[in-house]
Amino acid sequence: YIEEDKLCLSIANNGEIIDEQQLVQLNQLQNMNRDEIDKVTQCRQGGYGISNVVRRLRMRYSDKVKFFYVVDNGWTICKIHIELECINREETH
Repeated sequence: YIEEDKLCLSIANNGEIIDEQQLVQLNQLQNMNRDEIDKVTQCRQGGYGISNVVRRLRMRYSDKVKFFYVVDNGWTICKIHIELECINREETH
């Protein structure tokens, strides 16, 4: 969906619920470099998918992509916001 000037995506996982410490670490990923991301996500089984998504989005959209994680009704949800100006700019090139 579109909210203000951002494309907003939500990815939900009803697998293992993450604890508060893991939630804090995941929400800090957007401020980390690649090595730090790998270190945080390798501590968790299945963390490779998260680090891959974060790295690819950052390579493509730099600081124009923001993401954060929440737990809601037994679901871990990754919310991704990408500024529309970067997407629109890519379409014209």
